[in-house]
Amino acid sequence: MILSIIALGVLILMHEAGHFFAARWYSIPVPEFSIGFGPRLFGWECNGTAYSLRAIPLGGYIKTDESLLKRPARQRIIVSLAGPAANLVFAYLAFTTAALVGIPQMTTKIGEVFPGRPAAVSGIQPADRVIEVDGKSVSTWAEMISRIDQGRERNVLLTVATGHGEMTISVKPEIREGRGVIGVKAAGETVPLRYGMRSFGEGWKMTWNNVEASAILFASLFSLQSLNDVAGPLYIAKAGAEQSRLGLMALLYFMGIISANLVTLNLLPIPVLDGGTVLVTIWERVFRRPLHEKVQRVMTALSLGLIVSLMLYAVLNDISRMVR
Repeated sequence: MILSIIALGVLILMHEAGHFFAARWYSIPVPEFSIGFGPRLFGWECNGTAYSLRAIPLGGYIKTDESLLKRPARQRIIVSLAGPAANLVFAYLAFTTAALVGIPQMTTKIGEVFPGRPAAVSGIQPADRVIEVDGKSVSTWAEMISRIDQGRERNVLLTVATGHGEMTISVKPEIREGRGVIGVKAAGETVPLRYGMRSFGEGWKMTWNNVEASAILFASLFSLQSLNDVAGPLYIAKAGAEQSRLGLMALLYFMGIISANLVTLNLLPIPVLDGGTVLVTIWERVFRRPLHEKVQRVMTALSLGLIVSLMLYAVLNDISRMVR
């Protein structure tokens, strides 16, 4: 859990550092650079900036002086986009490094069979290894559960390697949370997946796929279609802890996923986020006048309410997942 918090802190640091260095590039004073919110735990001052670590590690901020508002629109937009850009670069580097060194992939070795569920009824045992689903070879847990899910409406044939040889078992998946599952848990055995020189291209593909997937998710959230898919800080911390147990590369890969998601999140056109700041700046540039102060206050209050509501819902969703 501690590693998860540190990992999240690193991603926040990267994001805020992007804003910070972009502001400094244009000689815009930055009085404060903070990681986290709430009470200050410790900090120091250097070159006119107060650096601080605060108690609630769910974000961060840099505070610029009012001179930023008087800068050209191009500079303000670049400072706003520098945070998401830093997360994008980190995601690419994380995915590429993991692909070079080896991304741990869980094998199909079964660690636990839940009583009364389809796998248990069919006679599957802990330590069994699934080698084929419907005649197609599978070597990773992700492949296996994907193929089982594809057969959710019918019986699937599993070829299983046991301590007594191979056998073929017919299993009818049950539907849980919209997916076809058979009620098993992975043993946690892993093998590294390496891409060699293809890692540099694969790193970009992984980055883009995760940014695209998070954009689709956020779009569906606003249409109230995927509220059950919302993951909050508790789930992220739990998932990060699980990944850290699989090794450093698994944790780095997980950080790449979160960093890619932060790109999309911060580019949403909501006033308290970077995308909203860019949108307001463009509006002021097009209409050649600042947005009315009262309108800005109302928009900020509404967007803060939206973000806080979504965060609370995500936490409740996390608790619900853990209880189930």
